[in-house]
Amino acid sequence: MTPSARAAADAAGNVRLTPPPPPLSISQVRSWFRRLAALVHPDKCRTTHAVPDAIAASAFRLLQEGCDALMADLRREEERGGSGRKRSREPWYGGDFHRSDGSGGAFGSWPSGGDKEADNHEDDDDDDLWRAESRRCPPSPPYSSGGCFPSTCPTTQDEEPGLWDLSLADLRAEVALRQSSVLRPPAGSVTAALPVHIRQRRLRVARSVLAERTAACGLASAAASAVASDVSYPNNVSADFGAGAAGAGGGGFL
Repeated sequence: MTPSARAAADAAGNVRLTPPPPPLSISQVRSWFRRLAALVHPDKCRTTHAVPDAIAASAFRLLQEGCDALMADLRREEERGGSGRKRSREPWYGGDFHRSDGSGGAFGSWPSGGDKEADNHEDDDDDDLWRAESRRCPPSPPYSSGGCFPSTCPTTQDEEPGLWDLSLADLRAEVALRQSSVLRPPAGSVTAALPVHIRQRRLRVARSVLAERTAACGLASAAASAVASDVSYPNNVSADFGAGAAGAGGGGFL
């Protein structure tokens, strides 16, 4: 056997002798879920003003669905392995609690003990801690074809011809108003009733019009300056030429 073949065989043998990674446990998944839920739960995001409620709710729903699928796989592995322990077939991450605002939404309020209580809860007793009230869930928001969340990219249906009729100063003020209203719309206003992704679309539309208007004004100013320069250039040349000729003539006489 050549040295290279022997080295390859030794490497293959080492790979085969490497112990496989330990199997994923249900308690690990629960712990990971609690930590991730602390980042995206709408109650937590509302407290820190991290993201709007609609986006936080969508993220939390996706986290629940992903954990449901993973837990189902782990339970099937347990059953195939002959485990005698039976677990609830209901969603494992929720509890018989409700939203803190009493609206009975798609997710429960964050545990009153905070992150530490959620993280230190005993695995055997937390089957009811995260149970989602699926029958009371509102319909999921419409998702775009390219991602999980509603699209914030405007389409031709979002165009607003009236923006082109505004003065440049008024258009800048409108863009500033829409930008401040994305996360904190005025209470009771029409904008406050719009979903956050629609408010972002409206901001993008106004920004696009402002960018085009600003670019057009810049081009117009540059063109006007060029025309003015072209008109004054021959006169300046004539005056300079005359002055130069007079100077040359004077020098000749001296």
